[in-house]
Amino acid sequence: MSEEVVNSQVQSLLNTKAKIKADIANAEEFNKAVEDTIKNLKKSTDELKEKRDKLKKDIKELIDFYCAHMK
Repeated sequence: MSEEVVNSQVQSLLNTKAKIKADIANAEEFNKAVEDTIKNLKKSTDELKEKRDKLKKDIKELIDFYCAHMK
């Protein structure tokens, strides 16, 4: 194999290595974004559950109040 061919293959491998490193960095950044999104969704879900529970309680109180005054 000529030195030129070897140098070309080495350069190709270095380029591939650089691309893989960039792909890994992008994947790590994407994973962080996904984790942050999941965390935010969990927080939003918890907040919505709290609001739902409060609404249920308020509705029950209104129904009880209405029933007590309709007798």
